[in-house]
Amino acid sequence: MNGSYRHSVDAKGRLFMPAKLRETMGEVYYITRGLDNCIAVYSSDKWAELTNKISELPLSKARNMQRMFFGSAQQCEPDAQGRISLPQVLRDYAFIEKEAVVAGVSDRVEIWNASRWDELESSSMTAENLAAAMDELGF
Repeated sequence: MNGSYRHSVDAKGRLFMPAKLRETMGEVYYITRGLDNCIAVYSSDKWAELTNKISELPLSKARNMQRMFFGSAQQCEPDAQGRISLPQVLRDYAFIEKEAVVAGVSDRVEIWNASRWDELESSSMTAENLAAAMDELGF
């Protein structure tokens, strides 16, 4: 999955999920807290894979991850207009009010507060950082 798209969140907390990403995600997916205060969206297959990996960890190591990951998770399906409902607890976590960025990030989708995304893009997503990452990967 790739690409980033800007969309408004309506008064009911619904957000349009771009058609390109919906096609890849399938009909049912899961939303939860993501890293760096974004909302993470996983396909059913990826969710099952993550659930299995987390359940294999000893409880002493997994308990906080389970709380963060599963405690706020919800299964969702896009409505006829391609919108998903973002629960208030997740909107609060990600500081999402009106405008959001929906970004395909390899094996998941991330939903960001648009201003925070812009800040991240200008501070972290630099040519120098990309070059350093590519060096680490041997490119």
